[in-house]
Amino acid sequence: MKERNMVEREREEDSSSRNVNISVSQIKERGTFIEIILSNSSSFFILPEDARSLDISSAGDISESDLEKLEYLDMVCRAYSKALDILAFAPSTGFMLKQKLIKRGFSGVEIKTVIERLTDKKILDDRQYAENWVSSKLLRNPQSPLMLKAALMRKGISRVLAEDVLKGLTPDSEAYIEAFEKAFNKQVRRSGKTPEKIRISLVRKGYPLSLINKYLDDNNY
Repeated sequence: MKERNMVEREREEDSSSRNVNISVSQIKERGTFIEIILSNSSSFFILPEDARSLDISSAGDISESDLEKLEYLDMVCRAYSKALDILAFAPSTGFMLKQKLIKRGFSGVEIKTVIERLTDKKILDDRQYAENWVSSKLLRNPQSPLMLKAALMRKGISRVLAEDVLKGLTPDSEAYIEAFEKAFNKQVRRSGKTPEKIRISLVRKGYPLSLINKYLDDNNY
């Protein structure tokens, strides 16, 4: 929010000069972005693909509508840059990224544009996120498909996608049994775990009581 307020204050200061003709002074490449500097000393950063859509050059005045478009594209660029920073720190779903950008003060329209672009470029991929997250969860802290599905949906993964990602994890599948055995052995290794505590812990992870009891019996608990 602080970031957006600062930009808005800059825009308000520039608004007083809108009653005079404004032209483009310079157009520069700034890393992966384009900087457009106006004759009133204000500047805007935009994405290269947006620069191609603007009908402006370093000669001639720009219209009020062009100025408004520049302001919007500048905020899209800022939101895009912030989104890349967030994704570089940790993977994210589209929903999770949206919530983080909202907290940083970007508007719904700006966020929608950024998420669509990141998705088109496969930088943001809900399916890939879900598959990687499930694989990691099964390896480190196995849970039942029901629990995994609920967790994915809390992260913004659609029910249909979550079910599709987990479709191979059926009770009779090798992956399911392997995940259960990891969860079971993890509980057994913990000191002070009675059969009842093991049973409760695994039920909370979504595993069926019949399977839990079978393994407890097989292991002489």
